[in-house]
Amino acid sequence: MAKHGGQERVQEIATICAYLRGSGRTKIAIAGLKEAGVLAMLAAPLADEIAADGNQLDLTTDDALLTNELFTPGLRRMGDFRTALTLAAPHPALLFNTGTKFAGTDWVHDVYADLGAARALKIESGPMTESAVVDWLAIGL
Repeated sequence: MAKHGGQERVQEIATICAYLRGSGRTKIAIAGLKEAGVLAMLAAPLADEIAADGNQLDLTTDDALLTNELFTPGLRRMGDFRTALTLAAPHPALLFNTGTKFAGTDWVHDVYADLGAARALKIESGPMTESAVVDWLAIGL
């Protein structure tokens, strides 16, 4: 059986974003909690604002990128999450629950700082409540 996982799920998010843009929606926010957080990061360039749960993802190996849920085998060749989040800058981004093995947060912070948008990025290594995520999104929109 072929694995699809993350690639198809990000395409679904892209389709929804395209529909919303086409219907006149002026601002699009993507919130991804738990496993959906990494999908929100990959779709970040499509939105005006994101809140994404890093779900304590361990990016020190390829194991997490090859699971049925995330299956993105070529992601490292494309710059992993750093590329998607760099393309989203300087739009507001909240990354939380990244833990200690989520590579790339320093890179993303530096990109936002270089663009003069350091205040638009918030990175938390620990978890956040759903209400705190919603509050953060409400401030940005």
